[in-house]
Amino acid sequence: MIKLNPRQQKIKSIRLIILSLLIINIVYIFTYGLNFDLKSIHHIIQNSSFRNKNLSIEDQELRTFLSYIKLKFNLATSPNVINEIKNNVIINQNNLNSSLIIYKNHTEYWNSAQTIFYDPRFTLTMYLHELKLQYQQRQINSLDQPQQHPITLPFNWVDWMDLTLLNKDILETDPAKKISCDTIVKNSENQPEGFKFCLNKEQISEEKLQDLGYRKDQLPNFLIWAHQAHTKRIYNDFRILQSKSFAMINMKPPLKVVILNDIETFEFEVEGIDRINKTPMLQNYLKLNKPQSDRIEINYLTEFQNLKDSVSPTIENQSQSKNYKITLNESMFQVITIDQHLTNLPEPYMFTPQQQLTYNGLIKCSESSAKDEKRFFKMATLRIDDDKNLDNDWGWHYDWRFFNGALNYENGLTKQEKNLRISIILERLLRNWSKFALEKNIIWWIMHGPLLSWYWNGMMFPFDVDVDIQMPVSELYKLNELYNQTLVVENPTEGFGKFLIETNTYIYNRDFSGGDNYIDARFIDIDSGIYIDITGISKSSSLPTKEYGEHPEIGIQKFSAEDEIYNDRRKHFYKLDQLSPLKFTYLQSIPVFIPNEIKQRLTFEYPKGLTSYEYSDWYFVKFLQLWIHKDNLNLNFENYKKLKKDSTNDYEWDKNKIIEDLEQISNEKILELLKNKEILYEFFKTFNYTNLHEKEMIYFDEDLDDDDENLIRYEELVDMFKTFNPPLRSSLWEFENDLKNKKIKSY
Repeated sequence: MIKLNPRQQKIKSIRLIILSLLIINIVYIFTYGLNFDLKSIHHIIQNSSFRNKNLSIEDQELRTFLSYIKLKFNLATSPNVINEIKNNVIINQNNLNSSLIIYKNHTEYWNSAQTIFYDPRFTLTMYLHELKLQYQQRQINSLDQPQQHPITLPFNWVDWMDLTLLNKDILETDPAKKISCDTIVKNSENQPEGFKFCLNKEQISEEKLQDLGYRKDQLPNFLIWAHQAHTKRIYNDFRILQSKSFAMINMKPPLKVVILNDIETFEFEVEGIDRINKTPMLQNYLKLNKPQSDRIEINYLTEFQNLKDSVSPTIENQSQSKNYKITLNESMFQVITIDQHLTNLPEPYMFTPQQQLTYNGLIKCSESSAKDEKRFFKMATLRIDDDKNLDNDWGWHYDWRFFNGALNYENGLTKQEKNLRISIILERLLRNWSKFALEKNIIWWIMHGPLLSWYWNGMMFPFDVDVDIQMPVSELYKLNELYNQTLVVENPTEGFGKFLIETNTYIYNRDFSGGDNYIDARFIDIDSGIYIDITGISKSSSLPTKEYGEHPEIGIQKFSAEDEIYNDRRKHFYKLDQLSPLKFTYLQSIPVFIPNEIKQRLTFEYPKGLTSYEYSDWYFVKFLQLWIHKDNLNLNFENYKKLKKDSTNDYEWDKNKIIEDLEQISNEKILELLKNKEILYEFFKTFNYTNLHEKEMIYFDEDLDDDDENLIRYEELVDMFKTFNPPLRSSLWEFENDLKNKKIKSY
């Protein structure tokens, strides 16, 4: 058990206050939105678990939810229904299993073993402990050396990614079952030339082996050293193996690692590619902790707490969180030429690794115009002639280096388990980007699909895996110059996520891209290959496409590069007042920014997006503020069928009738839906936030003046949006580990 220090106690208190505010929000909705009487309000307050200080936050959430259900469905006299709901609610607590048993000879054993070892708890324990030692040494040295070099540590992807899938091929002794470059080629379309991206193990040189620090028998039989062309699509399982082989053998390490904390970061620069097994990290840990036996219990949360107690972390400017809005200005969208960027760099002999990377990018970009530049980001394109590829997924939504399987591939998981896994990936992606950007004072906002999903209920669409954000080009330059090739590590108290920031070499070209470089940067989940697309907005010489002329209500008129009209590198144009001021809000319980003009922009991009209650068999149930798939609505086809167009005997679902009935759904039908554990779980986890969103939308169309009482209420609401509450779901590693150990309950 870790003893809470004053800071942790303060954080816990803040969380309780936030949950109390959510109770107030529920009361508000009952009072003004649902017109419940005062007796009902008194009832929820009397039954609120916040009156019991001995209850855990999870128990308080459950009791609050049950009180909400009682009132919303008038179930005060139906204890059996409430008990059934209570028993079915899955409280997905973030109880990290932080301890791991190892032995004193752990690194010696795995250094000589033929196979790969991976456990993020071991990696975090070793790095957090080593960081603490180096930070402490810096504090001692600071008395004599005020100016010190940054902390440096080695980094190898084997310690930070799960590459153990390669062990089967490493251990394979039957030549017929070994995977070779020929195997890869035979399972690909369009006859790729294997030598362009693959090397058989027998061909590797002794010099390369020595550089890698491996024996030949410790390697897989196929060594991937480059991307297999997008047109040479391959089966899902072989694409996974390609990514893991490349990470083990040829992928460059990041330049920097940033470990998130509550309001600060711990950081180190990368120097060297040694694996933990090749370093004295474990010996340093043993020397300080002096275990009494060969069997050692390590705990990364203990080490993280020791680090926080021992040293002062890096704290950035938090100015953007002081107000409810952020005002953008024209200078943020002005393009800086390549020559100007080069002038701003120091002399080459003084380059830091980050500046060297920036310089290389500037030179590379200067060699190409926007029309003839090459595609920068490379995807994990897949074959769709695969019965297990259930969605005919072409693989364009995954970074090939970190691909870990198509999201809806037939891999033994139930549909519900796959949906939950997708939710975890997307939530953690956005959550960690938001935490990083707020800490580093980077200005950004959601756009396109995420903005549309926010409009509906403040949550992410369950049917969309795209996360799109934008930022002024000045912020893009900042992201590139300071954080390109940075690995962001999730707050260890929340999970094991790792995310790579990578910026496109061609970000200095701001006209429309002729090489499909519409995306300027990505924030990539290295455990799945899913990413956030980041696009910079700037002035350019590109002119609006014909759609803007056909929709004069959008107000985009541009005649020259000097006009204050801004665009990304594809087709999206904006005026300053359509973007500014940015406002705080929640998306999926995560603090994000939204642009100033929303309805008109969304209607332009998605003509039916604000009015269609159905998309791809997902239906919006207003009473629950959730999108629910048709398969979970318990519908009888006979009651909802209609003849297909131009047919006399072929029927299809009548979507309009489904929407009409959901609009008038009864309490009884809603309670029937909540017997579905997947729906109940989502409702339980999201009802606080969807209620907050409904409250927020009251002010959405209002022009709030400085002396308006509604502005005061809105600012109070926005203050809540600046707070990170605990994650809605467990971490991806926990979830997948529990699946392996059969600890996940099926819905």
